[in-house]
Amino acid sequence: MSTSQATCEAMWLRTFLTKLDFKQEGATILLIDSQRSISLIKNPIHHNWLKHINIRHHYVRELVHASEITFEYCSTNEMSANMLMKGIPRRKRHECM
Repeated sequence: MSTSQATCEAMWLRTFLTKLDFKQEGATILLIDSQRSISLIKNPIHHNWLKHINIRHHYVRELVHASEITFEYCSTNEMSANMLMKGIPRRKRHECM
């Protein structure tokens, strides 16, 4: 769910920057900490096993196939965004900053 929302936001930013005459070269890279999400996006065989695939998940897969978005794994410990979303210890907060 969060992967599809992040993809929609990234596409909005790509469109916005294109309208401001900033050419978008290559795919936008999104870092996520869910290896399961990455495997579902890259391997469509798994989609047959799931009951709740929504239109937004197909949209994400189409964008990856069109090379507009790519996903890369980033472990939870290395995510800088955790500083904004979770209560983390002081030492970890300083590392993220």
